[in-house]
Amino acid sequence: MSLDESDKQRIAGRKWAEETIETAMDEGPDFMDGFVRQIRRVFAAELTKNDPDVMTEEEAIAFEAERITFGKHSGSTWGEAPASWIAWLSDQQRPLNRYVRSERFQQRDQED
Repeated sequence: MSLDESDKQRIAGRKWAEETIETAMDEGPDFMDGFVRQIRRVFAAELTKNDPDVMTEEEAIAFEAERITFGKHSGSTWGEAPASWIAWLSDQQRPLNRYVRSERFQQRDQED
């Protein structure tokens, strides 16, 4: 049985994925977080199609016009703030969101 070009690409892609996973296991969570962030940037259009958690173009334009009310860019609009800062801020939300969903936080919240 001979392999066509799509079979060869799929095999090469699988080998690359296995090597990347092995590297991620060696390098740890920081590597994987960076890798996932880069994959999202490269494949943004494909990954966000029909995703209700992704803003439409109109929503994004309206959001960029809103003022930031906290932090070092307070008073600026989201459209004026550096994209790198927005990406950093967005990355910071994941641990916070996970923490808020933890049993420990739920107990603290009930005590307050």
